[in-house]
Amino acid sequence: MKKILLVCNSGMSTAMLAQKMNKAAPDQFSVMAKGEGEFLDFVADQDIVMVAPQIRYMIPQMRKELTKNIPVIGIDPRSYGLMRAQEILAAAQAELAKSEAL
Repeated sequence: MKKILLVCNSGMSTAMLAQKMNKAAPDQFSVMAKGEGEFLDFVADQDIVMVAPQIRYMIPQMRKELTKNIPVIGIDPRSYGLMRAQEILAAAQAELAKSEAL
C-alpha cells in the first residue's frame, strides 16, 4: 500500500479530498492531509507528497526540507477544485512509477 501525504495551508480542504481518495482506492493507497506547517512531522513514512494548488509555490522549499528522497508534486488545480479523487490518485500513481523507475 502506497502512502500519500496531501499538504495545504491548514489541512482543511485537503482533509475532504483525502477522505474521497481513501474511499476511491482503499486497498492501494492510504491518504492523509496536513497543513504546511506540520508536514515535516508526518512525511517520514510517506511515499509521495502532493501539494495543494494554493501553496504550490512552496514545493521547492519543501523538497529542500526533506531528509529522504520522495516525490513532491503539485495537484492539478482543476482536479483539486472539483475534488476528483480518481484523477489525483492517477497522477500520484504515475509519479510513483516514474520515480521507482529511476
